[in-house]
Amino acid sequence: MPLLKGSKNINIIIKDKKIKCILYYETEKRIGFLIDDESIENLKKEIRLDFELLQGNYECSFQSKIDFIEYDFVNNKYLLQIEFPPVLRRTLKIYK
Repeated sequence: MPLLKGSKNINIIIKDKKIKCILYYETEKRIGFLIDDESIENLKKEIRLDFELLQGNYECSFQSKIDFIEYDFVNNKYLLQIEFPPVLRRTLKIYK
């Protein structure tokens, strides 16, 4: 069962800065994202990244290791591939 399918707003959090990304593919062991932001080049030095997203009424977050980052000339965006996260934290958001 896909973990992130249908998630539109996925953010990478780096030092209190949020970078938006788009889910590109999801396999059993890897997840790929497309990113417009050029500051993603600085992530090559990072080992582990924090992610947050919304799935319906749930706020989700996870951490994962970077496999690689490279420029995708087909989509004219950066491609970030990460390892499948071992843990996904989900918190129910109640709106009043």
